[in-house]
Amino acid sequence: MEHIGAGRTVAGRYHLRERIGSGGMGTVWRADDAVLHREVAVKELTAFAGGEGGRGAAAEEELRLRRERCVREARAVARIDHPGVVRVHDVVDDHGQLWIVMELVRAPSLASVLETRGPMPPDGVAALGAQLAHALAAVHASGVLHRDVKPANVLLRGDGRAVLTDFGIAVISGDEPLTRSGQLVGSPEYMAPERLTGDGAGPASDVWALGATLGALLAGRSPFRRGDLPATLHAITSGQPELPSGTGPVGEVVRAMLHRDPSRRPSAEEAARLLESGSEPPRRRRAAVLAPVIATAAAVVAGTVAAVLFTHPFGSHHTADAQPRAALTSTITVPPASAPSSAPPSSTPPSPEPSTSDTPDAASPSSSPPPSGPSANASPSPTHRTETVSIRVDATSGWQSTGLNVSSGERIGVGFAGGGWTVDYRYFPKVGPEGYDSATDARIYQGCKFSKSLPYGVLLGRVGGGSWFVVGSRDSFTAPDSGELQLRIHDQDHCLVDNSGSVLVRLTHTAS
Repeated sequence: MEHIGAGRTVAGRYHLRERIGSGGMGTVWRADDAVLHREVAVKELTAFAGGEGGRGAAAEEELRLRRERCVREARAVARIDHPGVVRVHDVVDDHGQLWIVMELVRAPSLASVLETRGPMPPDGVAALGAQLAHALAAVHASGVLHRDVKPANVLLRGDGRAVLTDFGIAVISGDEPLTRSGQLVGSPEYMAPERLTGDGAGPASDVWALGATLGALLAGRSPFRRGDLPATLHAITSGQPELPSGTGPVGEVVRAMLHRDPSRRPSAEEAARLLESGSEPPRRRRAAVLAPVIATAAAVVAGTVAAVLFTHPFGSHHTADAQPRAALTSTITVPPASAPSSAPPSSTPPSPEPSTSDTPDAASPSSSPPPSGPSANASPSPTHRTETVSIRVDATSGWQSTGLNVSSGERIGVGFAGGGWTVDYRYFPKVGPEGYDSATDARIYQGCKFSKSLPYGVLLGRVGGGSWFVVGSRDSFTAPDSGELQLRIHDQDHCLVDNSGSVLVRLTHTAS
């Protein structure tokens, strides 16, 4: 068969412009649709090339049946209407050569993002994984299997949405053997064990491949990659996935998806639900962190101030030598047990709250601290504790714990020690907690905002899981609710995949 290249026309309609990708199953071209006047992606399925000599009647009949199956499955994929699945417009036969006509998505693959940026934080993996699991559930509901889920076949749009693409093997291999001319069809590192052992593929095989893809996002590479191909295949059929520690519930969901027994894996829809429920990082163990401080303070003489510095148990997100994201310094003052004392009367802690005079808040109570000495009618005096938290808020994560429990109406001092972040590292510069200026913000896709009137990049807060509020670049704010204080960048969870950077925030809180 004559090779068709740029400048040729397929099926009298699709004008090939440039080759944008190729693999073992075919070549993908950018093309112009002469009928609808739009750009499309057209995949040339070289596995079904006709006109080759030397085939027997049985081989020709087998090829014919597989071509018919390809057309049926491609048309089934074309009926899928889901934002996480690339749209298949048509499948055409041009002089004995099959072509799949698809939506042209101008976006990098997950494989290229993983290569340039390294592993993703667990909550980012959970958010992205939930998108893909929902997309895979839609594919399975249409009666189609993908059969080649892997990072290279996931595209990341500019608005943060993941798109499952390249159904080449899905419409080609069926339940046929996985080898052609002595080579594996597909990517071994992302093949379910039952496919390698010839036990047939089902929806659970796609779930396994998605689990391996999410494992690669956590670890930086396929969790089954070993020194060579035989070792990799042995790891898939007999070994265990290699996942980093500290991945929390997300890691457990991934392990469930990678179970060797297909019947014990969650369905795609179940995996989506599990990933969504665990997409926010577990709450920090604040009581465990503060317990040594409180015990120390209780043991010292009345009026003595104890200060202990701890490294907060946050895991690094991208590199092994990343700095800890937060450090907690708690200063606790224990008042005297009785009014008379030879100790100095002042019990003011050494780390004062930032001034709030420049940012008046009509809803806030008086910022004057309560009297430190016990009143005549009080028994005993309350304990006043000042906590200072320095937290690195990551742009690639959703709501992040500060380790502070606050009460409604309490004043929180804020200081910014540096850093910057962006909601799209490819096109927009890093900014501080005040977010982007209006001109820059207007150039960014607006579908990922919590509020259309608020610029991207603004530092947001919430207390006790309640409604969010703007922290921005203010030097203090009043807690609107009671509970744990959390912070994040203004950018919705499903759009965090192309974010980058972090800001270092210092919070000061005095509680009684």
